[in-house]
Amino acid sequence: MALFIPSMSKGSPTSASLAATLTIVTAPGFAANGDLPASTIAYVSDITLSVTATGTPAPSLQWQISTDSGGTWNDISGETSATLDLTGLTFSDTGKQYRVKLNNGVGGDIFSTATTLTVNTGPQPALSVSPNTAQTITGTPARSPSPSPTAEKQAPRSSGRPR
Repeated sequence: MALFIPSMSKGSPTSASLAATLTIVTAPGFAANGDLPASTIAYVSDITLSVTATGTPAPSLQWQISTDSGGTWNDISGETSATLDLTGLTFSDTGKQYRVKLNNGVGGDIFSTATTLTVNTGPQPALSVSPNTAQTITGTPARSPSPSPTAEKQAPRSSGRPR
C-alpha cells in the first residue's frame, strides 16, 4: 500500500510516497467440520484425533487431557500439532477427555469441543443402533435353512385327566 503525502516547497506542491504494510488479524477458531466430536470410540489400540485451526496469524495449538470429567485440564507435553496420535489404548483409558487450546495473540485462548474417549476391547460391531431410535434392517440371509421350515396345525393336547 502506498501513502501519498502532499507537501509544499516554496509555493510548488510536491508529493512523496511512503511504503506501508497493512496486516489484518483474525481471532483463532476452528474451520467448518474442523472441531472434535463430543465422543470418540476406539475399537483398536491406536487412534488419531485431528482439528483444523484458522486465524491470522496462524494460531499455536496445544492438546490437553482431563481425567476428571473436564474439571481439570493439563497440557500434553510436546503435543502442538493439528493431530494427536493416541497409541496403546486400553479399556482403562475410557472416560479420558481431550481438547485443543488455540492462541494467536488475538482475542485470547479458544478451546475445541472436548471429546470423551471410549475404548472397546471387543471386535468392532457390524451394526450400531442408537437406543430409543426406530431402525429398519433389511437383507437376505446368507443361506436358507434346509430342510425348509413348515408349519402344521396341531390339536390341543389333553392333560390326560378325564372330564
